Order: sequence, then C-alpha cells, then structure tokens
Amino acid sequence: RIAAFQVHTGIPEAVCLSGNGRRAVSLSREGILSLWDANRRSWIRDLKNPGPKALSAYLSEDGKRIIAGYEDGALILWELENGNDIRRWAE
Repeated sequence: RIAAFQVHTGIPEAVCLSGNGRRAVSLSREGILSLWDANRRSWIRDLKNPGPKALSAYLSEDGKRIIAGYEDGALILWELENGNDIRRWAE
C-alpha cells in the first residue's frame, strides 16, 4: 500500500491517479466523483452531475481535467481547478 485515503462510505467503484501523481479521483457507488490531493491525502471537492450517476472516469495526465461517462450515455469534461463542467456530449 502506498497511501490511504478516507473516502466514500463504502468501497470506491474506481480510482484514478494523475500521471504526475498529484491528484486522484475516486468514483463512489452513488456515482459521485471526488477529487483528492494525493500528496496531502486530502479531499478537494466532489463533482456532481444533477442527472444520472457516473460509471467511469479518466483523469488527464496533468491532473487538470476529468472526462466521465454517465449511465445515460453522456460524457462530461470537468475542469478541476473550479469544478465546472466545460463540455458535454449526449448520446
């Protein structure tokens, strides 16, 4: 084990680490994406879509963006500096 984080109430569905090792993203069973500071092992923010839950996520190499896939077939590109969704693709 490299590091431990206090994360979701249950077991995370998925975890991604940025290529530079500075940020991590976890995906809860409820479909909520959580952004973490991997160096400090601290929570930064949740990225919540008001619609369907997230099923998958990919964190960019530099740790600045996430693209997430949702159960309705949509993809959302998130800007992590401010937590805003910057682009959506719908099925």
